[in-house]
Amino acid sequence: MRIGVVRVIVVSEVIEQTDFLFLGQNPEKRIGIIEVNMPQCETRYVRFGLDAFNNVDGADIEGGRFVGCVFLIVAKWDTRRMLGDLGHDIETSVFGIIEMAYTNGPINRLNYKGIIKSDSTKRAIRPKIAYYAIQNVTSIFDQSLQRIRNVAFSHNKAQIPTDKTHIVYTKSTDRSLAVYAYQHKDTKKQLYTIWADDHIPIESTSTRNLTFTFANGTMDQPVYVDIITGGVYEIPAGQWTKAGDQYTFTNIPIYDAPILIADKSLVTFQ
Repeated sequence: MRIGVVRVIVVSEVIEQTDFLFLGQNPEKRIGIIEVNMPQCETRYVRFGLDAFNNVDGADIEGGRFVGCVFLIVAKWDTRRMLGDLGHDIETSVFGIIEMAYTNGPINRLNYKGIIKSDSTKRAIRPKIAYYAIQNVTSIFDQSLQRIRNVAFSHNKAQIPTDKTHIVYTKSTDRSLAVYAYQHKDTKKQLYTIWADDHIPIESTSTRNLTFTFANGTMDQPVYVDIITGGVYEIPAGQWTKAGDQYTFTNIPIYDAPILIADKSLVTFQ
């Protein structure tokens, strides 16, 4: 049952990156520095953990390297990259705040990279889906949370590390998932981020229900959060159990955008 939406905190300053990027692999996989040949561009170095593709709504670049992207895909890409970077303690950025109208020089067109829709007169028209999704991320992931560094997948549900700072999880699929864990600095209540990372984002909200166990978990009242929509949902009592320090969550909807399983105290909603 939906119990609210994430209460967003307006971010007054956004730091932009102007690196090139290229849609060669999933956003959360883009960690490190590699050399990329861009069409009609000189060879550039691209730091994939800090790059800035996203928001290419309807963009087209000669050579077919960029494809037309819709608003949902962009929101998925942005949030996956942000939380993928966060999961590796890498600074992140979003490019740019608003679509850019090039009116002088050899280029005369609208650059669609931006989380606010614009036009040739440079006026702000409306926020895009990515704008709200980014707000949802920044409203939850602040300095009160710390990343749990030791998170490992196991096929053995009975594996419970003696070191309580280590999280071990199982999943009811052989498909690749991105899974990261965080805890509140004071209360130690936990939050898990999960999304399907076996393909680049697609224009669909279809989900598949999966079952997870988390050993050494700490939650009192878990909720499910869809980062794209900001929806906060109760996890029914029949869909989660606790046995000692092990939590089991059944029939959790997963898709190629981030969702959270979080202690309710970590999510402010309205």
